[in-house]
Amino acid sequence: IDAISKLNYILVHHLVEFVNATSIKIFKDTWGYKNATTSLYSGMIGDLQMGNAELGGTPSFFTIDRIDIIDFIAATTPTFMKFIFKAPPLTYVTNVFTLPFDTYVWYCSFALIAVILVVVYVIVV
Repeated sequence: IDAISKLNYILVHHLVEFVNATSIKIFKDTWGYKNATTSLYSGMIGDLQMGNAELGGTPSFFTIDRIDIIDFIAATTPTFMKFIFKAPPLTYVTNVFTLPFDTYVWYCSFALIAVILVVVYVIVV
């Protein structure tokens, strides 16, 4: 789902192979946030801060409080912020079954039904 993380995983894997290093993968569920009392970080930033990891292979937000803790490198892909505004479904706006036909088609349909009813009445009676 996250294309940037997948790309960075491939790039870090090639980097590890290029320098002939051994990699031990540490998976965390968060990038890391600062603990107010201990000034230590959790997550990936905490592993980099405590020396448990030497390289973080996933993109991270560049924040002021992380500048002293880790060294950032250039982004591997350009990132943009975009907003997607979705239109409401047609069922919320109008009746879906009446949309395909123009009003004149509906008038003609009702007129045809009336004519058929009159013809059937004349034939039966």
